[in-house]
This record gives sequence, C-alpha cells and structure tokens, in this order.
Amino acid sequence: MWRPPFTTFMLCFVSIASTSPVGGQVFPDLPNLTRKLQSGITAERRNARDDLAISLDRIPRDQLAPAVDALVRALDDKDYRVQLGIAVALGKTKVRWRATDHEGALQKLYSLYNRAEDETLKRSLDDALNNAEGMYWDCIQDYNNDVISDLPRTKDCFRRVYSDFGRSRYAENANFYLGQYLTRAYRLGHPNGRALVVESNGVFDEFINKSRAGAFVKSEWLEDGLFYRALNDSLLGDKKGAVTQLAQMEKLVSDEQQVYVYQFIFSRERNAIVDAYFPAKKLAGITRTYVERLPTIDRFDAAELKALLSTE
Repeated sequence: MWRPPFTTFMLCFVSIASTSPVGGQVFPDLPNLTRKLQSGITAERRNARDDLAISLDRIPRDQLAPAVDALVRALDDKDYRVQLGIAVALGKTKVRWRATDHEGALQKLYSLYNRAEDETLKRSLDDALNNAEGMYWDCIQDYNNDVISDLPRTKDCFRRVYSDFGRSRYAENANFYLGQYLTRAYRLGHPNGRALVVESNGVFDEFINKSRAGAFVKSEWLEDGLFYRALNDSLLGDKKGAVTQLAQMEKLVSDEQQVYVYQFIFSRERNAIVDAYFPAKKLAGITRTYVERLPTIDRFDAAELKALLSTE
C-alpha cells in the first residue's frame, strides 16, 4: 500500500538529534519514531506519540526550543498522522514547551487549528497550543497553586488566551478563571486590595456578555459567571448589586442547568469548602433571598448559605 513520504519530517529531526542530548544520549531513534507515528497499527502510533512527549520532557530546558522548532516545522507535512502525532505530543508534555520564535509557533498552531476539519486533529492542536509557555495551562497552574507573586504576568496570560486565541475552546475557561483569579488574589492578601474585586467584576461582565452573544466556541459556564459576579458584589459590600445580579441570574437560567460550587468565597479554611452541584435557578433564588435578609452584607456566612441550599 502506498504511504505518503515523510522525508521532510525525518530531516527536521536531524537537527534535534545532533543538538539535543538527553542524559548523555541523543534524542531517540527519530526516523524509526517517525515511521511509528505513521504506522497502520493504532497502538504503535499512540505509543510513539507518548514516547515523543516523554523525550521532549527529558531535554534540558535550555535545549528544548530547537527540538520544538523542528516539530513546528514538521507540521508543514500534510500527512494527517504526522500532524496528529506532533500535536498530541506537544499537548502532553509536562513542561510547558517553548519555541525559539515562540509567537510564530503559537500562531502557526492556531492557524492549523482553525483550518482543521477533523475534530480529533483540531482538539489535539488546541491542546498543544494551550500547553505552551504563556498559554492556558501555564496560567491555570498559578491559579491552582495560589501564586500571586507576578500578578500582571498571570493576568496577561489568561487574557491573551481569550483575546488573541478567541476561537480556542480554552477561551471560555481563560476568561472565567481570570475573574476567579483576581478575586482569589484579593482574598490571599495581594496589596492591590479590593480594586482586584472591582477588576474581577469587569472581567466577569465581559465573560457574561461574550457568553450571551455566543462568542465562545463552547459556552458552558454562563450561569457560573453570573453567580460569582454576584458574590463579588457581596465582597465589595454592595448588597443591592448582589441582589440585582442574582435576580438577573434567576431570569437567565433554569434548574436543568447546574452550577458547581467549590467554595462560595475563596478561603483556605477547610470548613469553607462546599464541593457540590446546585440547580442554577434554585441557587440564584435561595442566595438572593439569603442576601436580602442579611442586615449587612458583611454578615454573609458560607456555612449558613450551604445549609439553606441543602435543606430547601
């Protein structure tokens, strides 16, 4: 059976083998790996992708870019299996990858992603794009680890995912989590203080407007954005604003939709953990009634609200 040529791909890897030692050895048997990426045996192709990702992770950080450069060049190969193999490997590396012309590499992946018709290839290219340094998985790592020491960098990281790569399926996540991250930074004691919550409100307003306009490739978290936008107002002491936001949420959602709540308001205290799904309309209504009854918004008690939601 005729198979498409892979000479270009193999030649691209020659430079990796000659410049990127791994633990005293050169990059693995690349021509053989290339053949495996194009193999007619599914298990062999998948193993080759995993092997490539593992090999990239073993390259010293200061020598990684030339290897990535070669992979990015090899994406010009029109062979579907070669493109898919490279995309899967770049999306699986544990270390955020970086190319010499990093911006050029990102734009190339994004262009291929936008042109791809095959859903598996499209998803894999998107995963590879967002596993790069300065992209989604880079900034969400700061979020997950409560890193606020370089707030401008992390903010820019989230923002560029949904601003510059707006058709990525990660764009919705990036916009939503930037709103969450800013509020979290305030709760963690960042010196910018409550101004971060005001900024978070602006991010959530942008998120809500985009979600309602269908600007995201996927739109799964509109109800979550509405809810946390309202809770931000409670942090700012704006009882009227919180009630207004929750009333708006009630009108826009149904109880078929679910909102996952890990915490109502971020805290490192274990008793603040909720870790539950709630019907969206019920969540909005009970929370609105609860906030309306508070003598002052600073009396907001997450445990009390959780109990109300669990019993009503």
